[in-house]
Amino acid sequence: VGDLFTELTSNSHHYNILASLHQLRLRGLLSDVTVQVQHQGDMLDFQAHQAMLAASSGYFKDLFISQHVDANKTQLSNMHPSDFSMFLEFVYTGKVEVPKDKIRDIQAVARFLDCKDLAKVCDEAMGVGIATRAKKILLKKKKKKKKTVAVVIVMKL
Repeated sequence: VGDLFTELTSNSHHYNILASLHQLRLRGLLSDVTVQVQHQGDMLDFQAHQAMLAASSGYFKDLFISQHVDANKTQLSNMHPSDFSMFLEFVYTGKVEVPKDKIRDIQAVARFLDCKDLAKVCDEAMGVGIATRAKKILLKKKKKKKKTVAVVIVMKL
């Protein structure tokens, strides 16, 4: 069986798909959902693709799968439109430039929309991941020191 087939793999295919979908969104082509983001009386409409939002966000996945929702238009009223715009940039590109004083806001958006990848990079940018790893390293070093001391004590007896 192995001699009859060969796997053809592209290392760039997924990047090209993301780039293409991002360009379609920016040009307003083939989008199938409008997300209206309202904050302090201001409302801004964002065009997007349901599949992209659902694949990146547990919130949107649950929303679009629900039978009780008009899936062509949805509203968010608990975030600033610029924060949602940064969320969309991340969804479509896997990266986004965020002012350092806005990381906590973007993290809140990521958590609200259940976008685990964005929440993770926000944590890392704020040093949460680094602090956790540093604690684990310190604990390992302490355990090693205790073992060494125990060995020395045994050898002295």
